[in-house]
Amino acid sequence: MTTLAEFYAMVSAECRRGTSFDSLIPKKVQQAVKWMEDEHTFRHQEHYASLTIVADVPSPRALATPPGFKKMDGWRILLDTAYYDIKKADFYDISSIEVRRPTAYWQDGMSFFWLDNTPDKDYVSEMAYTAYSILGTDTSASPYVIQNFEGIILNQTMILMAPTLRDPNVVNLYKPNRDEMMKSVIDADVEARQAWQGESVQYGWEQRDNINQTRSQP
Repeated sequence: MTTLAEFYAMVSAECRRGTSFDSLIPKKVQQAVKWMEDEHTFRHQEHYASLTIVADVPSPRALATPPGFKKMDGWRILLDTAYYDIKKADFYDISSIEVRRPTAYWQDGMSFFWLDNTPDKDYVSEMAYTAYSILGTDTSASPYVIQNFEGIILNQTMILMAPTLRDPNVVNLYKPNRDEMMKSVIDADVEARQAWQGESVQYGWEQRDNINQTRSQP
């Protein structure tokens, strides 16, 4: 598997400037990954994690966002085998703060979630969210995004390196390949998402009953 060190060396070889820009390459690669994940949200960006809301801390209503956080897909408290949603709200929707189970949150930039209520005890919650891939500083690592999107990231990195290389032709050389690869992986991602999905996933839970009722009619 390609390590980050090997991928950085590949970009350096493409630049054909010796080691002149090697210190810049990791930053440009991370920018290329973010560009790709801004253009389309891929399945590898989706996470489902358990998070304990702790009552006995200095600021129990403030919880840090996950690393690379992009957007929330769902958040709920698990209590006595039942789920209770923590719904997204506007700051001005909250008129009072009580000491009880949290029922809503709002987002403080990209750093914190704020709960509407002060938790009266610890609560186990489950969160579905989307995050950007963070490559990290361990160059011996082989991140998923490098293994599965190597061509796109290489081409986009070279496009981002064009101003530094002071060669406008670089964009014209790498952009067609990037665009073709990007279309292919988006098509593959969409196809994989739709495979074996139930109608409640494809159309939403609110449509399931309507679909079932229609099918039951003679």
